[in-house]
Amino acid sequence: MEQFNKSVKMVLKQDTEDKGIIEGQLVTHSVIDSYGDYFDKTALDKVDKDKTYFLLHMHDWSKEIGTLKVYQDETGNLKFSAKLDLSTDENGNALNLDAQKVYSMMKNNGANYEMSVGGFLKQREFGKVHTDKGEVNARIIKEFEVVEGSVVLKGAVPGATVQTVKGNNNINKKIIKEMIICQKNIEELKKRNREKNTDSIEKAGKKTK
Repeated sequence: MEQFNKSVKMVLKQDTEDKGIIEGQLVTHSVIDSYGDYFDKTALDKVDKDKTYFLLHMHDWSKEIGTLKVYQDETGNLKFSAKLDLSTDENGNALNLDAQKVYSMMKNNGANYEMSVGGFLKQREFGKVHTDKGEVNARIIKEFEVVEGSVVLKGAVPGATVQTVKGNNNINKKIIKEMIICQKNIEELKKRNREKNTDSIEKAGKKTK
């Protein structure tokens, strides 16, 4: 089976009293995503709704940050309800720092993380599908196996959002600061890579002259 990852946007809307719950839409059927894939509704009908899946950070299996359940709404789209692991020791210290960082950034700083589903393609075909821009070629996904859901920075599938992030305001501000520094380091690394690639292209151009 072919492995795949699919991402969708998450948006923080409102707070409730239950701690560490994030909810929203995981996969939208009958739309073309940025990979040129199209999820047929029957593919979502076949997903195991009774299973409890791992919630990961950036598809990293060393960073399990909670658990996730999936279900379909009245239109057939695949939605999820996830529980972040916000457990603490006897002194109130977070046991899962990655889960605490994600929760802190979303709850207190309005970070718009996106949600990604990872798994295996079991049945797909290539063909044309109708869109608002006319007929387009796409890989039509007929059946897939969900393995995990991940909180990520960038997504692919349009139309999916996190509708609620539930919890209290007891957030470790040091963790928030560490997350902001980490994000700045990622952006700086991307900038250096872009500059390095541009320099390499310019040098290659000079050699061919």
